[in-house]
Amino acid sequence: NGPQLELLTAPDRFIELEGSPGSAKSWGGGFLVWKLAYEHPGIQMYYCRYKDQDVRGQLMQIWDQVKAFFPAYLHPTWNTDLEAWEFPNQSRCYMRSLKSSELTAIHSKYKGLTLAVIIIEEASEVPYVHFVGLKARLRQSRPPNGTSYPYPLQIVFITNCVDEDHWIAGEFPSDNSIPGRRYIRADIYSNAHNLGPNAVAITFLARRAIT
Repeated sequence: NGPQLELLTAPDRFIELEGSPGSAKSWGGGFLVWKLAYEHPGIQMYYCRYKDQDVRGQLMQIWDQVKAFFPAYLHPTWNTDLEAWEFPNQSRCYMRSLKSSELTAIHSKYKGLTLAVIIIEEASEVPYVHFVGLKARLRQSRPPNGTSYPYPLQIVFITNCVDEDHWIAGEFPSDNSIPGRRYIRADIYSNAHNLGPNAVAITFLARRAIT
């Protein structure tokens, strides 16, 4: 799909992929993890949702669906201690939540990590303070062998449509007027070839009934 392909190639430091349910925006984030893992050996990524139960539920479901497109010899193994997927080429993808159980340690889930790319699913649930904290984690410049490497440094926000007064709307204006930031819009019509005409028509009629 066009919006997902744009996400996979966007060089911007901060990216928002916003879309309606059924637009396949989450698939874009899932495929981005795998693309970066093999495009940049040794890359360190953080793939997350705000709450633990959503990481174990919906996020893991997306992961399994995307994984099915890749042959078994490319599949990473799960490191329980680190809560991370470890790829054969030393790339690593942490799969954790952002919400801490301790109010005084709000950044504890990612404190001390050196990361290149962070992908946040359902980012509208995430308080602004995490955006501030996560920006400080974007600093990977070397793979495990210690040589210098120009890793992409990005935070990707994947979310349903947000209200105009939400902090994400302020950070990602739809006219892309802030340098280094990109707003990408996805909808069911860009994913119509996967949904089929009946699903698109039903969704369209349901929205008309609401409005």
